[in-house]
Amino acid sequence: MSTWRGARWTACGWLAALWLAPVHAADPLATLDADVRACIERSLPRESMVQDHSVVMRGSGGWERRARWRVYWQRAPDGGANVLFVVTEPKAEAGLKVLVQQPRAGAPAVYVYLPDLRRVRRVVGAGASSSVLGTDFSLDDALLARTLVDRGRTRRLSDETHAGRALYVLAAEADSGPWTRIETRIDQASCLPLDTRFFTANGTLGKTLSIDPADVELIAGHGVPRRLRAANHLQGSSTEIAVDTVEVDVALPAELFTLAELEKSH
Repeated sequence: MSTWRGARWTACGWLAALWLAPVHAADPLATLDADVRACIERSLPRESMVQDHSVVMRGSGGWERRARWRVYWQRAPDGGANVLFVVTEPKAEAGLKVLVQQPRAGAPAVYVYLPDLRRVRRVVGAGASSSVLGTDFSLDDALLARTLVDRGRTRRLSDETHAGRALYVLAAEADSGPWTRIETRIDQASCLPLDTRFFTANGTLGKTLSIDPADVELIAGHGVPRRLRAANHLQGSSTEIAVDTVEVDVALPAELFTLAELEKSH
């Protein structure tokens, strides 16, 4: 199995990088009211964040796979965001890197560095539907969420309360594809998406991403989930991500998020 086919992606990273990207007055997400926009903005660091993740993936057949990677997140000069994932375990995949360059407006560019081939590939077309770095979410899932935001098709529903917590409820709908509706419930206190649900055309719940409020820690004024859970209800698989270390607003060189740096073997 090649490194690319054996590697997969992290759902929380996608949602943070693509769905909850920094909001500006001119952005389509500004169609949501000021309270929601301000809460989403507060959920992100001012400049950057570095995290180490321990990941456990479980399949419907009873198999279990473990991995570790480091995540670098930084606001881009144009107001967008850049994210870099570097796999450290298992040994066979160590050195694999995924770079997401999300401009303030428009679609993100996604690149993968394959250490066994010592080359960078851009993820397009059929590759977008593959699960990357082991979780139950694909690039297509994240791109759909971002596309619906860009098209102004995300709207606020009536607020909800769960376990004594006030929640903003957002819904987005698509005309085609595997998911035609995405619902997100954002905790009004921590401003984190505690529950995100992907539905098929017939209303079947296909995938979920959840955060237990008990796992949220306040770091440098930002709520940081120490554990995230993703589930593919159609395939019976799941992913649990433990956030081992967190650094907020650390100095990161801009070149860290360039193709030239991505091609370097570390």
